[in-house]
Amino acid sequence: GHIETRAQLGDATRLVIQVKLRSGEPWSLAAFERLLKHGKRRASAKDHLADPDVHYLLVTNADVSGVARSLLVKDFEEQPGKKNFPASLRKTLPDDPEGRVAIFSTLTPKLLEYEIAHILTDILRVAKDRQGACLTALRDEAKARMRGTSPGVWTYNDLLGTIRTHGGFLASVAELDAFVE
Repeated sequence: GHIETRAQLGDATRLVIQVKLRSGEPWSLAAFERLLKHGKRRASAKDHLADPDVHYLLVTNADVSGVARSLLVKDFEEQPGKKNFPASLRKTLPDDPEGRVAIFSTLTPKLLEYEIAHILTDILRVAKDRQGACLTALRDEAKARMRGTSPGVWTYNDLLGTIRTHGGFLASVAELDAFVE
């Protein structure tokens, strides 16, 4: 299946995340370009990227081959480089896409489970006994947005509100520097 959701990054920047499980070949640049153009029920990534304040992240369990490897990032927060942006993507995405398109690849279900536990425990400070309920609430919120029963843009404050409901909080850098496990 496919999942598409959005997150607000600061005042004006939006992050469109698309999750694709793939059991065949690694993502080639041609396959990635087809994905960017594809969209029937929802707007395509190409359409979203017409807005210069939109960033796009493909999250996938598959690897990436060839020149598409220049789009790879190692985590959700990493910004892709602008220097080696594939030339053919500039034709597909003419609105200055450099630095706004990335692929987080080889994210296996086990690694994803680890990443989620790390984020909930170490960054958002949700107690382990409340993480199951928190994950359920986050999934329900994402599904409601995909169905259109909630606003499609998932703002920072919306997300943080769900985390706070489950006893978590986002520690500031100063708090993290002074924190002793």
